[in-house]
Amino acid sequence: NERLTVLARKLKRGHYQRVGSWEQTEDIAQNARVRLIRALKAEVPATPREFYGLANLQIRRELLDVIRQNTGRSGNRSPFEA
Repeated sequence: NERLTVLARKLKRGHYQRVGSWEQTEDIAQNARVRLIRALKAEVPATPREFYGLANLQIRRELLDVIRQNTGRSGNRSPFEA
């Protein structure tokens, strides 16, 4: 879904700028789609707003996992630094 890629791009350009040097936006969006499909098996959102809220959550989780993979959980730098 193109809307998820656009959402991933916006989040990546915002608080998660560091991720840009490690992962392509399309890769982040694809991994978030996989997470979203798993989440939808457990709970179906009642409205489009809830769906995109869930999608946003899965993208943020994917971005945080990329940061952890590249800096380690106990990295000294904030994940929000550029």
